[in-house]
Amino acid sequence: MAKYFYFLFITLSVLTNLFSQEINIPAEFSQDGKLYENRNDSSVVLVQFEANEECFVIGYLGKDQYKIKYKDYIGFVDSQYLVFNDEIDDFFYEFQDNESLKTIKQEQLRRQKIQEIVNTGEEERNESIKEDSLAKASEEEEKRITLDQEALSRKLDTVRVGRIKQDSIVKVRAEEEKQKALKQEVLERKLEAERIEQIKQESIVNIRVEEEKQKAYEEETLARKLDAERMERTIQDSIAKVVEEEKQKALEQETLAIKQDVERIELLKKDSIAQLKEAEKEIIENKVMINSAIEDEKKEQARLENIKFRNTCHYAMNEFDTIDKIKIIRTNPYNLTKNLTVELFKRGRSTNVFFNLMEDLGCSSYLPGNRSYVKVRLENNQTITFYHSWDMDCGDFRFKGVISKSQMALLQNSPIKSIFLKGTKYSSETTNIEFKEFFIDKLKCID
Repeated sequence: MAKYFYFLFITLSVLTNLFSQEINIPAEFSQDGKLYENRNDSSVVLVQFEANEECFVIGYLGKDQYKIKYKDYIGFVDSQYLVFNDEIDDFFYEFQDNESLKTIKQEQLRRQKIQEIVNTGEEERNESIKEDSLAKASEEEEKRITLDQEALSRKLDTVRVGRIKQDSIVKVRAEEEKQKALKQEVLERKLEAERIEQIKQESIVNIRVEEEKQKAYEEETLARKLDAERMERTIQDSIAKVVEEEKQKALEQETLAIKQDVERIELLKKDSIAQLKEAEKEIIENKVMINSAIEDEKKEQARLENIKFRNTCHYAMNEFDTIDKIKIIRTNPYNLTKNLTVELFKRGRSTNVFFNLMEDLGCSSYLPGNRSYVKVRLENNQTITFYHSWDMDCGDFRFKGVISKSQMALLQNSPIKSIFLKGTKYSSETTNIEFKEFFIDKLKCID
């Protein structure tokens, strides 16, 4: 028995020396919490910490209280705020063993004291009675120590089960957070894919719309060009026909006149040389008169053609839309100069004017900060301004503006003096207008 107590005393001394040294076990916090100055959680709070932050366990004081080193602070936290590992568990069990050894040492001292009292007070008793009493006391003490050890073992098992349960809860929560983050990532990827697909589809639709718009514009431009060429050929054919007829008529008249002159000259030759010279003079004068008459006839014919052209409405479109129940009118392009044409367009009550300049002024823009416009200055010094109200168009200057009733009235009062056209980059002013009476003559075509 004495040897047993001696071994426990030596073990207790070794463990006490181990615990007297400073221990730093790496660990981390399981949840957000506070580090207290003393073991009591109502003491001063040194600092707040967050879950998963690193710390060091430097002591265990029992009752689930751990001494922690966190950053530059040393304080106390409850076991529920720590993520446990094997080193911390060993630290906990060593502390419990140390406490058990302290209890055994105290019991040893108590028994030694009892033994001394027994030895002092019972010297006169016989040796057999003393041995029986000591054996009985030792047996009872061993039973009590066994019960204490069993109780301590059950407590340790309960603590171990609690630690395992806490670790399982932490792992389950971590796995739930991981699954939640994975689901969120999958959802975000799905939404991003849907957004990219939507942008792709919208881009395809926009490209197709632009292609259709460009195709329609090209077809309209080609149709206007063909109509202008056809109209020009018709006019040239008409003029050529009239000129040819007048030429033929003049030739016949000249031939007849020459024939008559020849006959007259033959008669005059018989009279005298003087009369012949006089006749030759008359022939020359007659030729001059004939040529003058032919020129006057050509000028008159051109004047009549011009009057006819000005008084005639030439339509690229003049029809009634049975679906919208409105009338649509569009004139042919009229040349104001070699490079500038103008058209009138009316759809229902809306009236527009088109200016097409074969010159690059940048773009025709409807944007407020850089809007294109055309200024028509009349010979009575009045100026009418039109603003672009069509799509953005770049290259040759193609302009569409709205024309109001008041503007139409002003334009019919005086011929055109000049036209100023403004694009996004450049501008152009035309003063040599060939068809100055355009608005006076052609606005009535869309009434």
